[in-house]
Amino acid sequence: MTNKIVVFGGNVKGSKFIELKDAADKLGIDLELVSYKQMSYETENGKILIDGKEMKDYDVYFFRSTKKYWEEVSLILDNIDKNKIVVDPIVRSGRPGDVCKAYQMLVLSQAGLPVPKSIYGSLGFLKKEAVKRFEFPIIIKGSRGDRRKQVFKVYGKTDFKKWVDELKVLEKNGENKYMLQEYIVNKEDFRVMVLGDKVLGVMRRGIGDNPRLKNVFEKTDLPDKVKQLAVEAAKKCGIWIAGVDVVFRNDDMTKPLFFEVNRTPNYTRFVEVTGIDVASEVVKFLANLEK
Repeated sequence: MTNKIVVFGGNVKGSKFIELKDAADKLGIDLELVSYKQMSYETENGKILIDGKEMKDYDVYFFRSTKKYWEEVSLILDNIDKNKIVVDPIVRSGRPGDVCKAYQMLVLSQAGLPVPKSIYGSLGFLKKEAVKRFEFPIIIKGSRGDRRKQVFKVYGKTDFKKWVDELKVLEKNGENKYMLQEYIVNKEDFRVMVLGDKVLGVMRRGIGDNPRLKNVFEKTDLPDKVKQLAVEAAKKCGIWIAGVDVVFRNDDMTKPLFFEVNRTPNYTRFVEVTGIDVASEVVKFLANLEK
């Protein structure tokens, strides 16, 4: 018997949600999509309601997105049996999955996994103290948000001061916190797609300042040891469905550095270059999870 699955999100009519539903239908697996906007709560009956009716009982609760809906997520978690399967463990622990980059560097380093040198703190601390422990260029990285919007390469002291002054507004408003990270000189990084104990595949991404080479993607592979470390990194971060990002110091495959574990990553490009049906693999993974 396979698990009965519910997938929560904000806009469950989005393509990634529909792909999961279509894959489940083809596989004959019971999967429902539920938007947080369909949820309500009444004190008179003490029940979580979906479209005005008591929430059904499921085996697996997959919170695909949580960013703007942490109160709804918390209410659902508080009202389901503790033995139910929650994806991912980081959600069950009560930690919003989108506010975790500094946390990831901490737990990965504590576990002995190789990560770039990183220092987290207030922008004031980073400006006065932490920056002294790095050589330029360096990276300013937001603890929430993706690399396109919250990762900044800084070339020198003047540039650093400019960025700190600009980011202070976001910090003051509670929109983000920041850390400094060493800049790793490299021409490529790798996305390892992980499902539980399994590596689905690996994608290479060209990076750097050359526009002809930047954001060029292709299917590739990595040494088994590196892939196993990627699985361990995802586990340490409490993420079962993960896109683990790794670079190599001096392009040496024996010197991996894990700089991010992405929860429920966007896999469109990964599917294009690898040919792997990620949606079907995710559904099968969820359907066969054991309590």
